Amino acid sequence: MNFQGPVELESVDQIDFYSTVHKGLRRGLYEASQALAMADANDDEGVIDALDRLHGILRLLGKLGGTEAIRIYEFLEATRPGSTQAARADSERHTLAVGALLRLEKEVRAAGPRDRPELLGILNSSFTELVGEALMHMADAELEVMPLLRESGSYEELSELRRQFYADLGRDAVMAMAREVLQAVGARERLAFLKTVQRAAPSAIWPSVWWMACAIVSQNEREDFTRILGVDCTQVPLGQTF
Repeated sequence: MNFQGPVELESVDQIDFYSTVHKGLRRGLYEASQALAMADANDDEGVIDALDRLHGILRLLGKLGGTEAIRIYEFLEATRPGSTQAARADSERHTLAVGALLRLEKEVRAAGPRDRPELLGILNSSFTELVGEALMHMADAELEVMPLLRESGSYEELSELRRQFYADLGRDAVMAMAREVLQAVGARERLAFLKTVQRAAPSAIWPSVWWMACAIVSQNEREDFTRILGVDCTQVPLGQTF
C-alpha cells in the first residue's frame, strides 16, 4: 500500500512547529478542565472518566515539552547561544508542574470516599493554574520561538529538525497530538497538518494517523484528502481502533 503519495513543496515560512498543534492542545486542555470541573466526587465512573481525560492531556503536554527542550531549544542554542534561557526556565517549571499533577491525579484515583472530595478540589485548582501557564507558554512559543527558528535555520535544517522532533515524540504522542488537532481545526488546516505528518513523521507512524483521520473527518473531506495526499481510506484495516 502506498502511504506516501504526492506532497507539495513548502517554504521555510510554512514550517510551523506550534500554531496548529497548540489549537489541538487548547482543545484538550479545555475538555479536560470541563470534565474535571463537572466531576462529582461521589460518582466513581464520572471521576475516572475525568481523570483519564486529564491523564491523557498531561502526558501529551509532558512529552511535547520534553521534546521541545531537547530538539528546538538545543537547535537554537547552537545557532544563537543564550536565546532560549527564559524559555528553558519556563519549560522546566512547566515540566515540574505536569509531574506534580500526574502524582496528584494518582492520589485521587486511589483515594477513598472520605478523602476524594478534598483531593479532587485541589487537583481541579492546580490544573486550572497549569492551564493558565500553558496558554502563556504556547503564546510565547508562537510569537517568539517560532520566528527565531525561521531566522536561525534554512528550510533543510528546519525540515530535518521537524523530522527529529516527530521521531522523538514516538507513535503514541503523535497519535494523541493528531487526535486533538484533527478535532480542533477546520478542513484546510486539517489537510495542512496531515501534510506535515506525512512529510515529517516516521513512515511507520503516518498510516496510523491517516487511518485515524479517515475515522474523524466527513466523507467529502476523506475524498479530498485521498485525492490530494494520494492515500485511500479504504486501505484502513478492519477493526482498526484509535
